[in-house]
Amino acid sequence: MATTPERRFRYLTREGAKNIQHYNMLIFLSPAMVFFMATWEEYYTGTLALPIINGPNEGLAIMYSCYFATALVGPAFWRDQNVMLPTLRNNEAFVILLFVSAVGQSLLSAVIAMRSLNRKRDSIPALLGITPFAALIGLSALWVLWSPSDIFVDHPRLIMWTVGLIFAKMAMHMMLAHMCEEPFWLLRKTFAAQLAVAFLLVIGIVPWGHEKLVAELFFVLALGAYLHMVYFMVLELAELLDIYVFKVKKR
Repeated sequence: MATTPERRFRYLTREGAKNIQHYNMLIFLSPAMVFFMATWEEYYTGTLALPIINGPNEGLAIMYSCYFATALVGPAFWRDQNVMLPTLRNNEAFVILLFVSAVGQSLLSAVIAMRSLNRKRDSIPALLGITPFAALIGLSALWVLWSPSDIFVDHPRLIMWTVGLIFAKMAMHMMLAHMCEEPFWLLRKTFAAQLAVAFLLVIGIVPWGHEKLVAELFFVLALGAYLHMVYFMVLELAELLDIYVFKVKKR
């Protein structure tokens, strides 16, 4: 049986890892929100207007600067206490700043899209159209925070791949709707089932059981839905353009 110091060390190690993984989820969700809202803005405005400070330019420059600074001063810098916010470490303060900036940029995209609509009553359907994405972000964050077995600590890639596939499918649906000048609705059948189960789990109506098995099932559903969409989308485009995609055209 483990001694008291050993138990304490295990507890502190796990809690530290848990805190770090939660910040990793924020790093993952921040660019996803900005990209989705920029795509949503482009759907209604018809143009993609990059702000002065944006992800493709300054965002990448900031990322490279972080790598360069880490190489110069060492990785220990990120674990030091922040000068302006002593209660946070430098890495925690940076992630929080990143997330707040992402939320601000997302709200700005929403304002620009709303102003482009001809009638105010059109804004309600437009906002309702992004509720599935908002539900995806919200339930993903709640699952990570309230997970009984800290699923994101033990299986971070499984959760990020699942959320990433659902996000990519939503963004692709919106892009296709924009290209074809068709209305879009992001609450598809597969995601609706996942959304319902996740909601029942989070609020405690349905017991978690084997949480890893639930996460794996969500991943399989997300992967299957994504591959199904990509495959048939390619086939339809190939037929429309009269080209061969999955085989070489005979001479």
